[in-house]
Amino acid sequence: MLKPPWDAALTRLSSLRALTLGDAILDSYLLGEARRISPEAPVPIVEIQSEERRLGGAANVAANAASLGALCRLICVVGKDEAGAELKKLLAEARINGEGVVIDAARPTSHKTRVIARNQQVVRLDRESRLPISEEARHAVLENARRFIPFSDALIIEDYDKGVLDAEMIAEAGELARRAGIPVVVDPKAENFWSYRGAACVVPNVQEAGEAVGRRLTTERELRRAAREIMERLELEFLLITRGPNGMSLYERGAETRIPAAAREVYDVTGAGDTVAAAFTLGLAAGLSPVDAARMANCAAGLAVGQMGCAVATQDQLRAELVKMEQEKAL
Repeated sequence: MLKPPWDAALTRLSSLRALTLGDAILDSYLLGEARRISPEAPVPIVEIQSEERRLGGAANVAANAASLGALCRLICVVGKDEAGAELKKLLAEARINGEGVVIDAARPTSHKTRVIARNQQVVRLDRESRLPISEEARHAVLENARRFIPFSDALIIEDYDKGVLDAEMIAEAGELARRAGIPVVVDPKAENFWSYRGAACVVPNVQEAGEAVGRRLTTERELRRAAREIMERLELEFLLITRGPNGMSLYERGAETRIPAAAREVYDVTGAGDTVAAAFTLGLAAGLSPVDAARMANCAAGLAVGQMGCAVATQDQLRAELVKMEQEKAL
């Protein structure tokens, strides 16, 4: 049986209203076999046997939050194209409110296609624009933020440097969330990294944290120093740095907590950061302490990386993983 505080937090997830703002991506997977090398060039010939399409980027964050039981809404921008229509269809299937999806006919929907043979990725094809969205689309995104943030319990900003977010938009969304009294968690990228001032927490991986401070982080001392710098410059309450097979580190003012990786077997790390951002934010909104929210996010990420591509964890799976974690701590 699951002990407090986990049981109460998981029960509350189903009543939480989570809002995700950022760069949505359509992920396609072409699955097949590679038995020959092309006579035209030294590359494998992949015989495609099946195709899958999934939500990526900010849409995957929303999908993770929805799978964990929250009521989800997504604000993003797609093109007026087949990929955009498919992304909206997948949102509906995942029970994500797509009222906030803005169509910008001047740009394509971000669409990544991975060709996979015998569980190995052969090549990835990207169709997208990294240019800023049009002024009309930007205005619509801001209007949606003003409409939906006051009626949300948490805001997740998912930045993939695809042109949807800019410093002013991030600042306004953060201010709206602060007025509403809800936590703001950011999954960052380099372009806007120093624009997230005032968020409750930023969730970079080690590489992103190193890029932000302009140096490689290879030791615990270097990581700790970078964490202090990021927290001070962004005025964060806490900072969660994901560390792949080394788990994650949560930094609070005057405190650091190391959380070992929960994955039993790593199959694919694609979208693991999305899972962490969603689960950590929901944990905070459900009343967990930052440390317990990070532990919950770590369990959810362990479930996601055990599956191919952008994957989600269900609330039942997370509950079972938390029970397992408690049992292991008791040994």
